[in-house]
Parts: sequence; structure tokens; C-alpha cells
Amino acid sequence: MMLIGGIRSGVPRLKNEDYIRYFTNVLFFCEGIVFLLQLEHSLNTENNDLPVKMWEIVKFGTWCNTTVKLFLSLLLHERITVVRNFITSDRVNSGDHAFDDYEYQKFNRYVKIMIGLLSSLIVVDIILLTLPVSSIEGAFASPPQLQKTGKVISGIIHCITVRFVSLLVHPRCFSNLTSAATLLLGMRAKLRMLSHRFTKLLTLSDLSWDIYFEHMSRELREALLQQTEYWRFLGVLKGLIAEIFVLVHYFAILTIGAFFYITTGTGISFMSFAITTAAIYLLLEYYFLCRLVDSLQDEAEAMAGVILELCTRMPYSREHHSKYIELRTSFMIILLNIRQGMLMNCFGLFEISTLAFVELLNTAFC
Repeated sequence: MMLIGGIRSGVPRLKNEDYIRYFTNVLFFCEGIVFLLQLEHSLNTENNDLPVKMWEIVKFGTWCNTTVKLFLSLLLHERITVVRNFITSDRVNSGDHAFDDYEYQKFNRYVKIMIGLLSSLIVVDIILLTLPVSSIEGAFASPPQLQKTGKVISGIIHCITVRFVSLLVHPRCFSNLTSAATLLLGMRAKLRMLSHRFTKLLTLSDLSWDIYFEHMSRELREALLQQTEYWRFLGVLKGLIAEIFVLVHYFAILTIGAFFYITTGTGISFMSFAITTAAIYLLLEYYFLCRLVDSLQDEAEAMAGVILELCTRMPYSREHHSKYIELRTSFMIILLNIRQGMLMNCFGLFEISTLAFVELLNTAFC
């Protein structure tokens, strides 16, 4: 998908990968020129009603948004690779190989399902756009400037702008979503491993005082080193999510209301159905990112519960009072970092959560 989207992936390069990327990017930017000419023709034609003009604005705006996402993916590629390498590394682990392998298997399964669903959506969209429906032909009709080039060239351009629109636009549009979702799922798996490491410390409460404090100090030191490593890459992820989400947020606000306005203006038709589907996708993209961020915070709350249980089950001895205070203080610091460090915001504008999704619906439809 990233190859068709013109984005350099982290997988081993194919023999002709660069040529494929260059070719698809050329077609994509040619498509943008066609959309711009269609918009210019629509705005300068008095016979076109407002929904038609709105459709051309949204269509070109979608192309511009996809272009920004493409360049954003290129700019964030290095940081995305850094976080991805951390996820696939063994820097943070639970100490239980069976548990870690199970978490990696779930992570890989979720990513494959997500990519499969997005690929299926592209295939379905391509099939729908090949149907001989007059509303589709009218929505992607060649502008008069290109019709003067002749039937052959005009037909080729029309084929690119209609038949290949899903193949050229969707992979680039999905690139940020797949990258952000993959990193969030991977960091959630790593957090579960870290939480499982703390969960194993609960079994130490059955040991005698001398052995307990000795083992707990050693295990807690290792857990703190791994948590510090996790927090370092979590900071990188927060910056990535903020830059990706701000584009998703404002484009969703601008286009969802316009999509439904166009639908009400054109009545019930195949194109109105397609436009409504596009609006639903924007809502699902927004909700999916918010839900993944919430799921990461849910795992952090579960880990905080384990830390509290460790504090309550810690045995007290006057002989080990200083060690008791030291461990308890360490646990409380960890607890505060977990509860405050997991919050993600969009450049300080608002916190990214399902509550932000509800506020989006209120803004778009009210």
C-alpha cells in the first residue's frame, strides 16, 4: 500500500521500487491538475448550482489534504522508523518470553486485519467507480480545457481521474492512519509487557522480609530502566500523533458538514451514497485514532492499579524502614508518571480522546 502511495517503506526495497513510486506520484499530481481545472471550470460556470460547486471544492480539497498527508509521511518517516524499531526490539520486555510472544502475535494480527480492511475498501471503491453510472461520469467529467486535446488523450486522462482515483488517492490518504495506528498498537503491546513485569512483582510479597526487599530492589531497578526507555519513545510518539491528528481534526470539521450539505442538495443517488460513505470514513478515522489513544490510557490505568496493589501488599518492618520508604516513594513516583504521562494532546488545543470525537460531531452537525 505504501509503495502504491508513493511512500518509501521500511521493508527491504524491491528491484524497481523507486520507478513505481515515481510513476504513481506523477499520476497523482496529474490528477490534482485535472481536479484544479474542474474546480476552475465549475466556479466560472453560472449554470452550476451550489452543491456542484461545493463538490468540486471538496474534491480538490481532498486531493490537497492527501498531498499534505503525503509530505507529512515523508517528513515523519525518520521518527516513525525510530519508534517502529523500538517496538520490534527487546528493549522493553516482561521477562516472560511466552507472554511477550503472545503480545507480538496479537499486535501483528491487528495490523494485518487493519491493512486488509483498508485494502478491501480500496478494491470495493475501484469496482464501484467502474460502474457505468451517469452521476459518476458527471462528477468526474473532463474539464473543457482537456477536451480540446482530442479523444485519445482526453480518454486517458478521464481514465486516470475516475478509474484510478481510489488507487492513487486512498493509499496516500491512509498512510498516516496506518502509521499512527500501527505505532499506537505497538506501544500498547509494549506497555502491557511492562505492566506484566510489575505484576510479577506481586509474588514477592510471600517472601521473608530480608529476601523481599533485596529482590524487590533489584527487580524494581530493572523495571525503572525499562520504563524510562519506554517513556523516551512515548514522547516521540506523542509528537507524531499530534502532527498527524491536527490534520485529521480540521479536515474532518471542514468536509463532513460539506459532504452532508452536498448530499441533501443532490437528493438520493449513487453519488450521494458515495459522498455519505466518504463522510462516514472520516468519522471512523477520527474515532479509530481517538479509541487507540484511549486504549493506551486504559492500559496505563491497569498498570497503575498494579502499582497500588504493590504498595498495599508491601510488608513493613522497623528494621527495613528506610528501604520500605524508598520503595514506596519509587512506586508513588511511577504511579504519578503513569497517570499524567499518558495524556496526549493536539498541540495544547485539546486532549485526544473519544470526548474529542463527540465534540467533533457537535461542531460538524450543529
